[in-house]
Amino acid sequence: MTANPPERHCALVTGASRGIGRAVSVALGQDGYDVIVHYNQNREAAEETAALTIAAGARAWAVASDLRSGTAPADLMRDALAASGRLDILVNNAAALWHGEPDRMLPTDMSDLFAVNCVAPFRLMAEASKALPDGGRIINISSDAARLPRPLIAAYAASKAAIESLTLSFAEWLGERGITVNAIAPGPVRTEMMEPWLSDKTMEESLKRASAQGRIAIPGDIVPIVLFLSRRESGWINGQTIEATGGRVAAW
Repeated sequence: MTANPPERHCALVTGASRGIGRAVSVALGQDGYDVIVHYNQNREAAEETAALTIAAGARAWAVASDLRSGTAPADLMRDALAASGRLDILVNNAAALWHGEPDRMLPTDMSDLFAVNCVAPFRLMAEASKALPDGGRIINISSDAARLPRPLIAAYAASKAAIESLTLSFAEWLGERGITVNAIAPGPVRTEMMEPWLSDKTMEESLKRASAQGRIAIPGDIVPIVLFLSRRESGWINGQTIEATGGRVAAW
């Protein structure tokens, strides 16, 4: 008699075409999960992430969705389940950033930023609640900006404070099913989104000095925290925001 193959588990990672999302997708693939690689516009980069995840021993699918759209979360969840057949982990990583003097921010800039950073994660968690099995995992990527807001990223910081509040609410809502909902709040990480700051050497040195370790994080510094929160052993950690700043010692 031939034994049935082990059932594959699946993770959905938003904003996975690059940066933290790409690193998380590949690591989850190495950890035995199939991965839905969400992206908005950069299909080539998303397919590269999927290829790297497949090379790690998993199945992976690149799925496009513009999270500014009101129907995007439900459509993305439908497409993810159609591809994989199930969902065990949701990683809300996609983020929009607006940088500039607050009086220059247009209402459309504000609505787009909150649509991606707050409304879409809310709707994705609500949709995931219908698909996740008991014991599933939701991991939200926040930012230390939620507790260290700066004028030029005021709206971004507010949106990240909102996702941390939502993390608590959904943790309480889903807790009886053993579904944990946690957030990770990185400090500055070397990604494309950080390029406007890192191209300024004075700012780069300031960012380094803000961490006790004297350097700027790379995506691989965040990955082990995501992996731990995704595993069964983390089940008694719920509703928490874990700072991942290398030991912030100063404002940047």
